[in-house]
Amino acid sequence: MANKYCFEAVDRSLCDIMKGIKEDNGLKPFSRITTILGGDFRQILPVVRKGDRHDMIQACIKNSYLWKSCEVHLLRKNMRLQSNELESISKDAMQNFVDWILDVGDGKQCSDIGESWISIEQKLMLPKSHDGV
Repeated sequence: MANKYCFEAVDRSLCDIMKGIKEDNGLKPFSRITTILGGDFRQILPVVRKGDRHDMIQACIKNSYLWKSCEVHLLRKNMRLQSNELESISKDAMQNFVDWILDVGDGKQCSDIGESWISIEQKLMLPKSHDGV
């Protein structure tokens, strides 16, 4: 995920450029240009050099003045599970993994107090190979 300042810099640049075309273009986010941002807030926060967790959260687009203008759309269908090449056993195993990883993202696999360890079911783990790796 990119730092909110990257998006804010693009916004200000577009506003400056588009004001030359029409004065009120600079009053709307991204100068009324439809902008699509993609990302997953369950993955990684923006990296802040020598920053702590608070700094990383503050650098997130959700803490920008632009966020109130964003319209969030969620993907609801896992396209990997739609593959005709998967056997039914593989689909079931993948569905179990998908459900588990969503539970981790929703915080259902850990305690309510700060950071915690997450238990990974044995059936979700890859078996050890013969060469010890």
